[in-house]
Amino acid sequence: MPELGITATPVIDRASNTLYVLARTKEARDGGEAEYWQRLHALDLATGKEKFSGPVVIRASVQSASGGPFGLFHGSVDFLALHENPRAAIALANGTLYLSWASSCDVPPYHGWVLAYNAHTLKQLAAFNTSPETMESGIWQSDTGPAVDEQGNVFVSTGNGVFKADRGGRDYGDSLLKLHLSSSGLQVNDYFTPFNQAQLSQTDADLGSGGPILIAPERLVVVGGKGGVIYVLDSDRLGKFHLGRDANALQSIPLGKEIKSAPAYWNGTSTTSPKVTLFATTRYAGGISNYCVSRKHKWRERAQPLPYQQMAYRTESSGSSRAAPR
Repeated sequence: MPELGITATPVIDRASNTLYVLARTKEARDGGEAEYWQRLHALDLATGKEKFSGPVVIRASVQSASGGPFGLFHGSVDFLALHENPRAAIALANGTLYLSWASSCDVPPYHGWVLAYNAHTLKQLAAFNTSPETMESGIWQSDTGPAVDEQGNVFVSTGNGVFKADRGGRDYGDSLLKLHLSSSGLQVNDYFTPFNQAQLSQTDADLGSGGPILIAPERLVVVGGKGGVIYVLDSDRLGKFHLGRDANALQSIPLGKEIKSAPAYWNGTSTTSPKVTLFATTRYAGGISNYCVSRKHKWRERAQPLPYQQMAYRTESSGSSRAAPR
Protein backbone atom coordinates (compact mmCIF):
# COMPACT_ATOMS: atom_id res chain seq x y z
CA MET A 1 0.00 0.00 0.00
CA PRO A 2 1.21 3.56 -0.68
CA GLU A 3 2.60 5.50 2.28
CA LEU A 4 3.05 9.18 3.33
CA GLY A 5 -0.36 10.77 2.68
CA ILE A 6 -1.84 14.27 2.67
CA THR A 7 0.07 17.06 4.42
CA ALA A 8 -1.32 20.17 2.66
CA THR A 9 -4.82 21.16 3.78
CA PRO A 10 -7.22 20.41 0.87
CA VAL A 11 -9.60 22.99 -0.57
CA ILE A 12 -13.25 22.69 -1.63
CA ASP A 13 -14.87 24.41 -4.60
CA ARG A 14 -18.56 24.57 -3.69
CA ALA A 15 -19.52 25.83 -7.14
CA SER A 16 -18.46 22.52 -8.72
CA ASN A 17 -18.69 20.38 -5.55
CA THR A 18 -15.05 19.38 -5.91
CA LEU A 19 -12.47 18.56 -3.24
CA TYR A 20 -8.87 19.19 -4.32
CA VAL A 21 -6.25 17.06 -2.59
CA LEU A 22 -2.46 16.81 -2.96
CA ALA A 23 -1.21 13.34 -2.03
CA ARG A 24 2.35 12.10 -1.50
CA THR A 25 3.00 8.39 -1.92
CA LYS A 26 5.85 5.94 -1.59
CA GLU A 27 5.21 3.04 -3.93
CA ALA A 28 7.09 -0.19 -4.54
CA ARG A 29 8.01 -0.95 -8.13
CA ASP A 30 9.23 -4.14 -9.73
CA GLY A 31 12.40 -5.24 -7.99
CA GLY A 32 11.30 -3.84 -4.64
CA GLU A 33 12.79 -0.38 -5.03
CA ALA A 34 10.71 2.56 -3.82
CA GLU A 35 9.38 5.35 -6.01
CA TYR A 36 8.08 8.65 -4.68
CA TRP A 37 5.16 10.47 -6.29
CA GLN A 38 3.00 13.48 -5.71
CA ARG A 39 -0.39 13.79 -7.38
CA LEU A 40 -3.15 16.38 -7.48
CA HIS A 41 -6.62 14.88 -7.17
CA ALA A 42 -10.00 16.47 -7.92
CA LEU A 43 -12.66 14.45 -6.10
CA ASP A 44 -16.42 14.63 -6.40
CA LEU A 45 -17.78 15.66 -2.98
CA ALA A 46 -20.78 13.34 -3.26
CA THR A 47 -19.12 10.21 -4.62
CA GLY A 48 -15.38 10.61 -3.99
CA LYS A 49 -14.68 9.74 -7.61
CA GLU A 50 -11.91 11.41 -9.59
CA LYS A 51 -12.92 14.35 -11.81
CA PHE A 52 -11.36 16.27 -14.70
CA SER A 53 -9.33 13.22 -15.84
CA GLY A 54 -7.38 13.31 -12.58
CA PRO A 55 -5.20 12.67 -10.80
CA VAL A 56 -2.25 14.47 -12.39
CA VAL A 57 1.36 13.79 -11.44
CA ILE A 58 3.22 16.81 -10.08
CA ARG A 59 6.08 17.69 -12.40
CA ALA A 60 7.89 20.99 -12.85
CA SER A 61 11.11 22.44 -14.16
CA VAL A 62 12.56 25.97 -14.26
CA GLN A 63 15.60 27.41 -15.96
CA SER A 64 18.79 27.76 -13.93
CA ALA A 65 22.07 29.24 -15.05
CA SER A 66 23.94 27.40 -12.28
CA GLY A 67 22.20 24.05 -12.60
CA GLY A 68 20.78 24.42 -9.10
CA PRO A 69 22.35 23.06 -5.90
CA PHE A 70 25.64 21.21 -6.39
CA GLY A 71 25.19 21.65 -10.17
CA LEU A 72 22.91 18.60 -10.19
CA PHE A 73 20.97 19.79 -13.21
CA HIS A 74 22.04 21.19 -16.56
CA GLY A 75 20.32 24.46 -17.41
CA SER A 76 17.28 23.71 -15.28
CA VAL A 77 16.09 22.67 -11.83
CA ASP A 78 13.52 19.89 -11.61
CA PHE A 79 10.85 19.22 -9.00
CA LEU A 80 11.92 16.27 -6.82
CA ALA A 81 8.93 14.48 -5.35
CA LEU A 82 11.02 12.83 -2.61
CA HIS A 83 12.55 16.06 -1.29
CA GLU A 84 9.64 18.50 -1.66
CA ASN A 85 7.12 18.56 1.20
CA PRO A 86 3.79 20.38 0.71
CA ARG A 87 3.08 22.05 4.06
CA ALA A 88 1.03 25.13 3.15
CA ALA A 89 -2.69 24.72 2.43
CA ILE A 90 -3.91 24.69 -1.16
CA ALA A 91 -5.38 28.02 -2.28
CA LEU A 92 -8.23 28.37 -4.81
CA ALA A 93 -8.89 31.75 -6.40
CA ASN A 94 -10.49 32.79 -9.70
CA GLY A 95 -10.58 29.24 -11.00
CA THR A 96 -6.89 28.64 -10.27
CA LEU A 97 -5.31 26.31 -7.71
CA TYR A 98 -2.06 27.42 -6.06
CA LEU A 99 0.12 24.71 -4.49
CA SER A 100 3.41 25.28 -2.68
CA TRP A 101 6.28 23.27 -1.21
CA ALA A 102 9.15 23.36 1.26
CA SER A 103 11.52 20.67 2.55
CA SER A 104 11.14 17.24 4.09
CA CYS A 105 13.06 17.68 7.36
CA ASP A 106 15.52 20.13 5.74
CA VAL A 107 17.11 17.34 3.70
CA PRO A 108 18.86 18.90 0.68
CA PRO A 109 18.45 19.58 -2.11
CA TYR A 110 15.06 21.28 -1.88
CA HIS A 111 13.46 24.52 -3.02
CA GLY A 112 10.39 26.60 -2.50
CA TRP A 113 7.93 25.96 -5.32
CA VAL A 114 4.60 27.52 -6.31
CA LEU A 115 2.63 25.73 -9.02
CA ALA A 116 -0.61 27.00 -10.54
CA TYR A 117 -3.26 24.68 -12.02
CA ASN A 118 -6.54 25.26 -13.82
CA ALA A 119 -9.17 24.07 -11.35
CA HIS A 120 -11.46 22.72 -14.10
CA THR A 121 -8.93 20.90 -16.27
CA LEU A 122 -6.01 20.27 -13.85
CA LYS A 123 -3.71 21.68 -16.52
CA GLN A 124 -0.54 23.21 -15.09
CA LEU A 125 -0.48 26.95 -15.80
CA ALA A 126 2.82 27.99 -14.25
CA ALA A 127 5.76 26.90 -12.11
CA PHE A 128 7.79 29.25 -9.92
CA ASN A 129 10.93 28.38 -7.95
CA THR A 130 12.13 30.62 -5.10
CA SER A 131 15.80 29.57 -5.34
CA PRO A 132 16.64 28.41 -8.89
CA GLU A 133 20.33 29.24 -8.63
CA THR A 134 20.91 27.85 -5.12
CA MET A 135 18.46 25.89 -2.92
CA GLU A 136 16.24 26.16 0.20
CA SER A 137 13.84 29.13 0.62
CA GLY A 138 10.94 26.75 1.20
CA ILE A 139 7.32 27.84 1.55
CA TRP A 140 5.86 26.20 4.67
CA GLN A 141 4.17 29.06 6.56
CA SER A 142 3.12 26.82 9.47
CA ASP A 143 0.56 25.34 7.07
CA THR A 144 -1.02 28.68 6.11
CA GLY A 145 -2.09 28.75 2.48
CA PRO A 146 -0.99 31.42 0.01
CA ALA A 147 -2.93 34.68 0.40
CA VAL A 148 -4.64 35.98 -2.76
CA ASP A 149 -5.98 39.53 -3.16
CA GLU A 150 -8.82 40.79 -5.34
CA GLN A 151 -6.43 41.51 -8.23
CA GLY A 152 -5.24 37.89 -8.18
CA ASN A 153 -1.85 38.64 -6.64
CA VAL A 154 -0.49 35.70 -4.64
CA PHE A 155 1.48 36.34 -1.42
CA VAL A 156 3.82 33.70 0.04
CA SER A 157 6.64 33.89 2.59
CA THR A 158 9.87 31.92 2.26
CA GLY A 159 12.20 30.32 4.77
CA ASN A 160 15.96 30.15 5.18
CA GLY A 161 18.04 30.50 2.06
CA VAL A 162 20.20 32.76 -0.07
CA PHE A 163 18.83 36.20 -1.00
CA LYS A 164 20.12 37.78 -4.22
CA ALA A 165 17.15 39.68 -5.61
CA ASP A 166 18.65 43.04 -4.62
CA ARG A 167 21.59 42.26 -6.93
CA GLY A 168 19.51 41.18 -9.90
CA GLY A 169 19.32 37.53 -8.84
CA ARG A 170 16.36 35.16 -8.62
CA ASP A 171 16.89 33.70 -5.12
CA TYR A 172 14.48 34.90 -2.43
CA GLY A 173 15.45 33.54 0.99
CA ASP A 174 13.46 34.89 3.98
CA SER A 175 11.19 37.08 1.87
CA LEU A 176 7.53 37.90 1.36
CA LEU A 177 6.77 37.54 -2.35
CA LYS A 178 3.93 39.07 -4.34
CA LEU A 179 3.41 36.86 -7.39
CA HIS A 180 1.08 37.42 -10.32
CA LEU A 181 -0.10 34.83 -12.84
CA SER A 182 -0.08 35.83 -16.51
CA SER A 183 0.37 34.13 -19.85
CA SER A 184 4.12 34.29 -19.16
CA GLY A 185 3.78 32.34 -15.91
CA LEU A 186 4.14 33.39 -12.27
CA GLN A 187 6.16 36.57 -11.97
CA VAL A 188 7.47 38.42 -8.91
CA ASN A 189 5.63 41.76 -8.97
CA ASP A 190 7.06 42.91 -5.64
CA TYR A 191 8.75 41.61 -2.51
CA PHE A 192 9.76 42.47 1.04
CA THR A 193 12.93 41.15 2.67
CA PRO A 194 14.00 42.08 6.24
CA PHE A 195 17.25 44.06 6.42
CA ASN A 196 18.81 41.31 8.57
CA GLN A 197 17.97 38.48 6.17
CA ALA A 198 21.49 37.03 6.24
CA GLN A 199 21.35 36.75 10.03
CA LEU A 200 17.86 35.23 9.91
CA SER A 201 19.07 32.56 7.52
CA GLN A 202 22.24 31.81 9.50
CA THR A 203 20.32 31.39 12.79
CA ASP A 204 17.41 29.35 11.40
CA ALA A 205 15.00 32.23 12.05
CA ASP A 206 12.94 31.89 8.86
CA LEU A 207 10.55 34.65 7.96
CA GLY A 208 8.49 31.90 6.33
CA SER A 209 7.59 30.13 9.58
CA GLY A 210 4.46 32.31 9.70
CA GLY A 211 2.02 32.83 6.88
CA PRO A 212 0.92 36.20 5.47
CA ILE A 213 -2.54 37.65 6.00
CA LEU A 214 -4.17 40.36 3.89
CA ILE A 215 -6.21 43.14 5.48
CA ALA A 216 -8.18 44.15 2.43
CA PRO A 217 -9.97 47.32 3.61
CA GLU A 218 -6.66 49.05 4.31
CA ARG A 219 -4.59 47.27 1.63
CA LEU A 220 -2.17 45.89 4.20
CA VAL A 221 -0.38 42.59 4.53
CA VAL A 222 0.92 41.32 7.88
CA VAL A 223 3.62 38.66 8.22
CA GLY A 224 6.05 37.44 10.87
CA GLY A 225 8.39 34.51 11.44
CA LYS A 226 10.89 32.92 13.78
CA GLY A 227 12.81 36.20 13.95
CA GLY A 228 10.11 37.36 16.36
CA VAL A 229 9.05 40.50 14.46
CA ILE A 230 5.64 41.28 12.98
CA TYR A 231 5.85 43.34 9.80
CA VAL A 232 2.93 45.53 8.73
CA LEU A 233 3.36 46.27 5.02
CA ASP A 234 1.60 48.17 2.25
CA SER A 235 0.31 45.40 -0.03
CA ASP A 236 0.69 47.72 -3.05
CA ARG A 237 4.32 48.63 -2.20
CA LEU A 238 5.95 45.92 -0.11
CA GLY A 239 9.25 47.76 0.19
CA LYS A 240 11.84 45.30 -1.18
CA PHE A 241 15.21 45.22 0.67
CA HIS A 242 17.10 48.03 2.41
CA LEU A 243 20.40 47.29 4.12
CA GLY A 244 20.56 48.56 7.70
CA ARG A 245 16.87 48.98 8.45
CA ASP A 246 13.41 48.06 7.19
CA ALA A 247 12.87 51.53 5.76
CA ASN A 248 9.74 50.75 3.75
CA ALA A 249 7.88 48.61 6.29
CA LEU A 250 4.94 50.58 7.65
CA GLN A 251 5.66 49.08 11.05
CA SER A 252 7.94 46.48 12.64
CA ILE A 253 6.64 45.09 15.94
CA PRO A 254 9.21 43.09 17.97
CA LEU A 255 7.76 40.21 20.00
CA GLY A 256 10.90 38.46 21.21
CA LYS A 257 9.25 35.13 20.43
CA GLU A 258 9.07 32.95 17.32
CA ILE A 259 5.93 33.09 15.23
CA LYS A 260 4.87 29.63 14.11
CA SER A 261 1.21 29.91 13.24
CA ALA A 262 -1.40 30.97 10.76
CA PRO A 263 -2.69 34.46 11.63
CA ALA A 264 -6.38 35.25 11.97
CA TYR A 265 -8.13 38.58 11.35
CA TRP A 266 -11.17 39.94 13.19
CA ASN A 267 -12.70 43.13 11.80
CA GLY A 268 -14.00 44.39 15.14
CA THR A 269 -17.31 46.02 15.98
CA SER A 270 -18.61 49.55 16.28
CA THR A 271 -16.92 49.81 19.69
CA THR A 272 -13.83 47.57 19.28
CA SER A 273 -10.84 47.74 16.95
CA PRO A 274 -9.96 45.17 14.27
CA LYS A 275 -7.32 42.67 15.37
CA VAL A 276 -4.80 40.26 13.90
CA THR A 277 -4.20 37.31 16.23
CA LEU A 278 -1.32 34.82 16.08
CA PHE A 279 0.65 32.45 18.29
CA ALA A 280 4.33 32.83 19.19
CA THR A 281 6.65 30.56 21.18
CA THR A 282 10.05 30.61 22.84
CA ARG A 283 12.43 28.38 20.87
CA TYR A 284 12.86 24.90 22.36
CA ALA A 285 11.17 25.97 25.59
CA GLY A 286 7.48 25.96 24.75
CA GLY A 287 5.23 28.49 26.41
CA ILE A 288 2.73 29.62 23.79
CA SER A 289 1.73 33.27 23.87
CA ASN A 290 -1.33 34.45 22.05
CA TYR A 291 -0.55 37.87 20.59
CA CYS A 292 -3.01 40.40 19.32
CA VAL A 293 -2.10 43.23 16.98
CA SER A 294 -4.89 45.79 17.16
CA ARG A 295 -5.60 48.86 15.10
CA LYS A 296 -5.78 52.12 17.05
CA HIS A 297 -7.09 54.19 14.17
CA LYS A 298 -7.48 54.02 10.40
CA TRP A 299 -4.73 54.82 7.92
CA ARG A 300 -5.52 57.91 5.94
CA GLU A 301 -2.06 58.50 4.57
CA ARG A 302 0.94 56.21 4.91
CA ALA A 303 2.90 58.96 6.65
CA GLN A 304 0.49 59.16 9.57
CA PRO A 305 1.25 57.59 12.97
CA LEU A 306 1.37 53.81 13.09
CA PRO A 307 -2.07 52.26 13.42
CA TYR A 308 -1.24 48.96 15.13
CA GLN A 309 -0.20 48.16 18.66
CA GLN A 310 0.98 44.87 20.10
CA MET A 311 -0.76 43.38 23.13
CA ALA A 312 0.02 39.98 24.66
CA TYR A 313 -3.21 39.11 26.36
CA ARG A 314 -2.77 35.57 27.60
CA THR A 315 -0.33 32.69 27.80
CA GLU A 316 -1.55 29.19 27.10
CA SER A 317 -0.20 25.72 27.82
CA SER A 318 3.39 24.77 26.94
CA GLY A 319 4.25 23.32 23.57
CA SER A 320 4.42 24.44 19.97
CA SER A 321 1.46 25.71 17.99
CA ARG A 322 1.26 25.61 14.22
CA ALA A 323 -2.43 26.12 13.74
CA ALA A 324 -4.68 29.10 13.18
CA PRO A 325 -5.92 30.86 16.32
CA ARG A 326 -9.70 30.79 16.77
